[in-house]
Amino acid sequence: IKQVLDLGGFGVILPHVDTKAEALRFVRAMRYPPMLDAADPEPRGERGWGPGGATRLWRLDSSEYHKRADIWPLNTAGELFAVAMIESAEAVSNIGEILEAPVSAVMVVPGDMAIDLGLGPNPSGRNHPEVDAAFETVLKACLAQDKVICGCGDSSNRVQQRLDEGWRFVLPLGG
Repeated sequence: IKQVLDLGGFGVILPHVDTKAEALRFVRAMRYPPMLDAADPEPRGERGWGPGGATRLWRLDSSEYHKRADIWPLNTAGELFAVAMIESAEAVSNIGEILEAPVSAVMVVPGDMAIDLGLGPNPSGRNHPEVDAAFETVLKACLAQDKVICGCGDSSNRVQQRLDEGWRFVLPLGG
């Protein structure tokens, strides 16, 4: 995570975030340790300093980069996006707790979910019913809160359906 951010990445999509503890670990890895006067010191960051590539890419001096290189919306001035992928039965069962962690977003992807559930690839043009049920569980938890942006990947022919259901961003996949 540190290396991606130090090269100038504006965010990280982390696969297999199955628990709140893993989501918090993800947030800590993206954040620098807090300044003495930080308004939002928790969860305490542990990212080491070395953003040479990022400062060049972002076209900022190191002081300004340090101010902006934090997770949005935990830090409203932050410009980093932390996306936790929900792609297992364990993550689905823990989704309420995962959403308590200060990640920017969660994202569910049907192919990964189908494989984790032991169903094999989804049938052409549709998802296994168990995968759709997992999407529904995650969406219900997402709609019950207003801090974390909730998104999903799905077949490109279901983009409008997913937006109508309440997903806040959609990654269109082939098919």
